[in-house]
Amino acid sequence: ALSSALLFGLVPALNATGGSVDESLRSSRSSTASVGVRRLRRLLVGAQFAIATPLLIVAGLLLASLNQLKHVDLGFETEQVLTGSIRLPGAQYQDPARIDAFWDELKGRVAALPGVAGVPYADGLPPNQPGQHNNFALEGSAPDDPQFVTPWLAISPDYAPTLGLKLIEGRLLDERDVDPQNLISVVVDRAWARRFYPNQSAVGKRFKSGGCTQCPFTTVVGVLSEVKYDGVDQPDQGTVYFPITGGTFRFLIVRSSGDPLSLAPMVRQAVRDHAMGARRLPGQHRGARRHAHHVRYVSTRVAQPGPRERINDRRPRDRPPVDAERVVALLVYRDEEDVASLRMPA
Repeated sequence: ALSSALLFGLVPALNATGGSVDESLRSSRSSTASVGVRRLRRLLVGAQFAIATPLLIVAGLLLASLNQLKHVDLGFETEQVLTGSIRLPGAQYQDPARIDAFWDELKGRVAALPGVAGVPYADGLPPNQPGQHNNFALEGSAPDDPQFVTPWLAISPDYAPTLGLKLIEGRLLDERDVDPQNLISVVVDRAWARRFYPNQSAVGKRFKSGGCTQCPFTTVVGVLSEVKYDGVDQPDQGTVYFPITGGTFRFLIVRSSGDPLSLAPMVRQAVRDHAMGARRLPGQHRGARRHAHHVRYVSTRVAQPGPRERINDRRPRDRPPVDAERVVALLVYRDEEDVASLRMPA
């Protein structure tokens, strides 16, 4: 816009400086502009319209697209939700039993805080952070058939009810489905069921994941409502949910019964206290404790009604580092339309 103004304003300005004001006024009364000047003016006006019209069209399309994105159904309840990502130091957390104990005890600590209504885990978050994309082969397909790829999300059993996902058919995941060696059962969403098993039930259907031809079949035990994981502007490809087990990285999701911002300091402190307590386990030598001083950060997000705001970086700089996760940023989404118009930062 600035360059256009300079371009189309420069020629008339140079033309106006060609003589005195008095002479210009007398000339304008007595004669018309030359043919060359009139043609130049017409050319400038036409060029200005030629440039401005596409810009206006693009701006209109952009506003229309943003308006449509604001009305996209994300598929989950965004109000009163606090999320944070936690990564454990791999050097200290190599024993699967210790890793499981850490996650179980942390969940108990956070669930005991006043105002907490639910504490599920997941390895991804909506609307644009799927845990992974995985391939799979449906039962009955030929070995040389191309395999399908869809978003996959590892979740704890309370993930769906905490985020308000609706159970369409079958059942939710529970402790019966947890097997560290094999993927026994999964829950899929309605888009997955309609895509691969149209006009029939997907419950009870089986497939093999990840190209593992020797693995046992995985059975679909339930169907959930759709949630956006690949971005609000992408169609639903179908999502597979499987039990979360082990692992040194998880998203902690906290459903609040009140203002989630009031829970943020308590959740942060609970994570810090638990991690500091965990690194003081009996038998841990001094070298391991020194290694535990690597800092990991948590990106915490809140969803609740009201306008959006960004809170200043809360990364502690004057305290000695510990292996507890610390909050690096706090982003508040205050209504569902605002969340729908954004892509959550990584």
